[in-house]
Amino acid sequence: FVSQYAATERQEALERVRVLMQSVVAQRYEYLANEIFARQDRAVGATLRELIKVKDVLGAEVFLPDGALFATAGHALAQPLPIELRLGLDKAPSFADSHVGDKRVLSYAEAITMIGEQVGYVRIYFSPDNLDRQSRSMLLLSLAALGTNLLVMLGLLNWMLRKTVLSPVRRLRGAMERVQGGHPGELVDMATGDEIGGMAKAFNAMSLALRENAARIAASQAQIEEANRTLEEKVQQRTLALESANARLTEEIGERERARAEAKRLLDLVTATIESTAEGILVVDTNRNIVAVNRRFNELFNLPDSWSSLSTPHARLEMTSSRAGDPAGFKLRVLELLQDMTLEAVEVVEMADGRLLERRARPYRMAGQVYGRLYTYLDVTERTLAEKQLR
Repeated sequence: FVSQYAATERQEALERVRVLMQSVVAQRYEYLANEIFARQDRAVGATLRELIKVKDVLGAEVFLPDGALFATAGHALAQPLPIELRLGLDKAPSFADSHVGDKRVLSYAEAITMIGEQVGYVRIYFSPDNLDRQSRSMLLLSLAALGTNLLVMLGLLNWMLRKTVLSPVRRLRGAMERVQGGHPGELVDMATGDEIGGMAKAFNAMSLALRENAARIAASQAQIEEANRTLEEKVQQRTLALESANARLTEEIGERERARAEAKRLLDLVTATIESTAEGILVVDTNRNIVAVNRRFNELFNLPDSWSSLSTPHARLEMTSSRAGDPAGFKLRVLELLQDMTLEAVEVVEMADGRLLERRARPYRMAGQVYGRLYTYLDVTERTLAEKQLR
């Protein structure tokens, strides 16, 4: 159990490191793409030096599409990127253990694209020393706590065994021996409320039953004969009732299955519609909890997939507003819209990377009643630039 708990904790810590490294790259992604595309080696070097300022980030390096090393900062391999790794990065980012010299590190690598064209690759190295120390400390603390708990529990169990098991069992055994010796009706006063107390109650009932058994035999015989006469009729009635109940149950199950299938079809249709649109969509209820969000919303705000799983609405708003050119203004406007759920608004939000997003905010209604707010975001950067050029 301890090893499993430690492994789980380490896996969660590794996942946090992966998300951190992914976020570090995402914050500088647009800068790197433009600088690599323009072959500005000094600008790329400056950007890499900004990356390694993050705690425990040891080094970073950038490669051209053919794998040639373009720029490096900090502790890095400074070697060309193998083709098998490039092919893998073309499909998805990588996160794995590796070595820089004789030092073990965690490496995160990702392909850099610009307007659909691949311009290079970036790889950063993270020191796992703090992570390893935390894992060892957690394991030692868990083992110490487990050992202490075991010792305390063993002492308590020994005391409870003597008090609640051995003594009551001796009393119960003595009473059974007296009944066996020809004294039916012997009772044991033992209201412990546990299994042994239940055994004592059962023994008392058995002892009384033995004493009364002879008187009951005659009455029981008459009841059995009467029951035999009416048994067949009762069985038939019960069978008919069960058949009727079974038919109703079968019909109800069929209706539920049809309703469930229809609900799944509608849910799949709504999900496919939301995910296929070019707009980023976010729906929240009156408590600011997420009702629905699509992948395009996360892409427009450069948010990780885990954003929707953050513990509080405040944490989600903080991360989202950090992507805007004016985080304080963005957050203030969102809070204004949430203050009055009936407001509708169409406005343009400037992002930190210079993109322009058109935001449409409207009430989220069901059966005429407001249940929350619907936001849609559309990238209008190119459209806005084109309109300015036409003017």
